[in-house]
Amino acid sequence: MATIEKYQIASGATRYRVRYRTPDRSQTTKRGFATKRDAEAWANNWRSTSGAGRMSRRPRAGCNWGSTPGSGSGPSTS
Repeated sequence: MATIEKYQIASGATRYRVRYRTPDRSQTTKRGFATKRDAEAWANNWRSTSGAGRMSRRPRAGCNWGSTPGSGSGPSTS
């Protein structure tokens, strides 16, 4: 998910920045967009090409996600 923010540069002109998280979960920004539409388009393109939103969490230690029924390692279904 990305956040679009408006800010002013020294000349008084309005610019937009996109705050977003990288796949390693660190926050970063891309700035200097002249219009909000440009910032949104960049954010949407980044989201679709970077794998954002498709990240999956690793299971906690001791969690048996993905075990097959009857293997004895997962919860009982009977």
